[in-house]
Amino acid sequence: MKSGVGVERKRDSLVSPNLQNTERRTRRRKKMSKTKVNVIRRLARGEKISKI
Repeated sequence: MKSGVGVERKRDSLVSPNLQNTERRTRRRKKMSKTKVNVIRRLARGEKISKI
């Protein structure tokens, strides 16, 4: 049995297209926070960052 994000997404799209849109939005937000975390980690190490 297959399990994972792809399967979940397919099921959501079958239920309603609206759900899929909200999921897409949350994924984008997640990506954003990930980059922020990386930047914070870099700052903690003591590296200089020009672009945040």
